[in-house]
Amino acid sequence: MAACHLTFQLGRAETAPGDGVVVVGGHQTLGNWDPASGLKMSTDENTYPVWSAKLQVPQAAGRVEFKYVIDRRASGEGFHWEDGDNRHITAQAGAWQQQDEAFGVPG
Repeated sequence: MAACHLTFQLGRAETAPGDGVVVVGGHQTLGNWDPASGLKMSTDENTYPVWSAKLQVPQAAGRVEFKYVIDRRASGEGFHWEDGDNRHITAQAGAWQQQDEAFGVPG
């Protein structure tokens, strides 16, 4: 079975030092809606406020719903879920990039 290589890129997520961003959704590789088990995104001083993460899923995953969540556990604030409808992506064989404008902005 062919795999789907996904790159998630979030164009703007303004965070405080110590915060993180995770992709959480309806697939085991996205934590099955548990933000503590979601896909951790990364950024650095050269790319902030852009966050990104890579993932491989079986093509059979089909349509997967997800949200971006800011992880503020380091400051004792827990998780901050973006508002609005769930985002979605359809896993197909090959390499795909999911680009979203910003945290909380519908894509």
